Amino acid sequence: MRRNAENMNDIELLRQTFELARQSQLNGNLLFASILADEKGNIIAKAENTVVTNNDPLGHAEVNLLKNLPKSFDNQFLNSCTVYASHEPCAMCTAAMYWSGIGRLVYGLSNERFYTIVGESQKAVGLTLPCRTLLATGGRKVEVVGPLIEDEAAEWYRRYWK
Repeated sequence: MRRNAENMNDIELLRQTFELARQSQLNGNLLFASILADEKGNIIAKAENTVVTNNDPLGHAEVNLLKNLPKSFDNQFLNSCTVYASHEPCAMCTAAMYWSGIGRLVYGLSNERFYTIVGESQKAVGLTLPCRTLLATGGRKVEVVGPLIEDEAAEWYRRYWK
C-alpha cells in the first residue's frame, strides 16, 4: 500500500538526504545524495555522489545507490520502495530508477530552481529533461513527489554554490 504523497516520513527522509549530500561535499564530491526506503519508511540503503573522488562521470548518487543494492531484491519489492533524492534526478538517474523497478521517487530541489542558484550556463553540462517527462514515456507508472520542502533544499545548494 502506498503512503500519502506528502507526509512527515517523506520530509524526514528527504532531510536526511540533505545531510548526506553535505557529507558528500565534505568527502570532496558534489552536493547530491539519495536514500532508498521500503514502503514502511525503513532505510535500506544510502549513497552519495562520487563523481569527483572516483573520477567517474556516472558516479551520481542515485546510480551508486541502485548499483550497490543486493541482487536478491526483486522488481516486486523494489516497486514498493521509494528513492529519496536531494535534487531532481537527471535523465540518467531517472532511467536507472525506472529500469531498476523503483515505484516511487521523492525529491527536494527541482532542476528549474537548481539552475536559478547555479546559473543558466550550467545547463550546458547536464541533461535538463524533467524526471516526470521521462518517466511518462515508460510503460510502468512511477509515482513522483517533488519538489518537496524546496526552499529548505535550495538553502543547502545556495550555501554550496556561493
